Amino acid sequence: SVPESAVIKVLTSSGTTGQQPSRIFLDAETASAQSVVLVKVAQHFLGKERLPMVILDHPGVVRDRNNRSARGAGILGMAQFGHRPFYALREDMSLDEEGLLAYIEQAAGRRMLLFGFTFMVWQYLIQVLEREGRRLDLKGGILVHSGGWKKLQEAAVDPGAFRERV
Repeated sequence: SVPESAVIKVLTSSGTTGQQPSRIFLDAETASAQSVVLVKVAQHFLGKERLPMVILDHPGVVRDRNNRSARGAGILGMAQFGHRPFYALREDMSLDEEGLLAYIEQAAGRRMLLFGFTFMVWQYLIQVLEREGRRLDLKGGILVHSGGWKKLQEAAVDPGAFRERV
């Protein structure tokens, strides 16, 4: 919807719905408006203080700044609300339990922000911890998750079951 010369960033979707990833072209005005709105909405729930932050993904998702996935853009958008972010997954998508436990212990007594995509929170955190019979003490933790509901529905997990198990 903007001239090609105005495009400053291209995001790509996961392609879950139609198997063909969508490409989202952003101009400077749209990118700026998205950032402003995200800050206003998030600060309403999180406050203005930057919180210790666990990102339920791996750091490789955000490496290419010019051509990034919608997942990477979501992480970077939320990262502005965090302080000293910790990526809970390794590049091979395995949970860094030791690092996560150390990070949680270091932030004990403080509110903490956790961000991830719904299906990834389910598959790479909740199910891993349940298989091991482990629970995390995240009193004061705020989980923000988005996307991934189609994959969760395919796994026969509804929003109520997700909330209960989280």
